[in-house]
Amino acid sequence: VKEIRGWDKSHTVSAYNLYFVKSSNLFILYGLMELF
Repeated sequence: VKEIRGWDKSHTVSAYNLYFVKSSNLFILYGLMELF
């Protein structure tokens, strides 16, 4: 159970990081649109 739980935790963290990167890119994209 601990192994599955640990894998689930790392999987959730990587998914969160991916979402954070995507939202950061969107934020930068909107920022560039504001500039031009």
